[in-house]
Amino acid sequence: MTRIASRVSQLHGEGALAVYSRAKELERQGRSIIHLELGEPDFHPAAPVVEALRTAVAAGRDRYCSTRGLPALVEAIADYLKRTRGVAATGEQVLVAPGCKMALSLAMMALVEPGDEVLLPDPSFPIYPSFTRGLGATPVAFGLEEKNKFQPDVDEIAQKVTPRTTMLIFNSPNNPTGTVFSDAAMEKLAVLARKHDLWVLSDEIYAVAPVEVIDAMDLLVLNTFTCAAEFTQVAAIEALRDSTSAVEAMVVEYRKRRDQFVSGLNHIPGFRCQAPDGAFYAWVNIEDTGLSADQVQRVLLEEAGVAGIAGAAFGPGGKNYLRFSLASARRVLEEALERIQRVSLHWRAAISR
Repeated sequence: MTRIASRVSQLHGEGALAVYSRAKELERQGRSIIHLELGEPDFHPAAPVVEALRTAVAAGRDRYCSTRGLPALVEAIADYLKRTRGVAATGEQVLVAPGCKMALSLAMMALVEPGDEVLLPDPSFPIYPSFTRGLGATPVAFGLEEKNKFQPDVDEIAQKVTPRTTMLIFNSPNNPTGTVFSDAAMEKLAVLARKHDLWVLSDEIYAVAPVEVIDAMDLLVLNTFTCAAEFTQVAAIEALRDSTSAVEAMVVEYRKRRDQFVSGLNHIPGFRCQAPDGAFYAWVNIEDTGLSADQVQRVLLEEAGVAGIAGAAFGPGGKNYLRFSLASARRVLEEALERIQRVSLHWRAAISR
């Protein structure tokens, strides 16, 4: 009898995409929806990047290339990390993947065995526990709590290490809280990882790892997608040059959006939001509304036309939170705040009693 492999049953979807599907359905019905559910920036590539892509396609650069990535891009990434992060990586320690999820998946497939335990934050990106289970391993969550400003409690993490623990996953800035882990926390995590001989998987935009790990990931690339599209890699080289200072301009704009939106959220009755240190997410405590996060999410989408995500999509630690993306223009965020303020009548009366 034909069957689906059991590992697929261990995977789960993303709450953001489920909300997005419902929001698009409402749009098809003629409703006006403000999309704050997906972390999808409204910025497009700078003109030189677009031109580099167009030129590459016109020149026929749409063929197979190195499984590890174009040598010029690999070296550009290593140089970029050295220049901006102080990371002394060499080209042989870099692998180019078509997106962060694929880079994470390759690294986990290369390093995680069935029966292993993987430490990961709660709340966190839902793919971490999902893919861990899909590999036959066990996710072990550690809390990121508001009372600690969503910084990791390294003592708590240490208590959860067992002989089966092989990996520690995190991302900083964190999705969904927007927290940047402190230098002190990072140093303690490094000490803990060395003490217990743990792999540390830091979820960032480029796949940089020790050579033996890159070698293993390269073999997985060969057996899956072969290579990232050549013309996109050519464009990436130009993007790393950032000749128009587009990144700096985006950072300035995101800071303005954060300050505007977080201030507005903190004027919504029952809402409480710490300003994120990084990323483009607002992580809002809605406990004082008297409603569940699912109920608030539903009211906002169905009645206000504002799409956010109930925090339980990011783990049990998110049950009293909503996540909003700041990746929309300030005028759109202002309209979202006005809509949220109007429907807050649903819980305002209960708060005042």
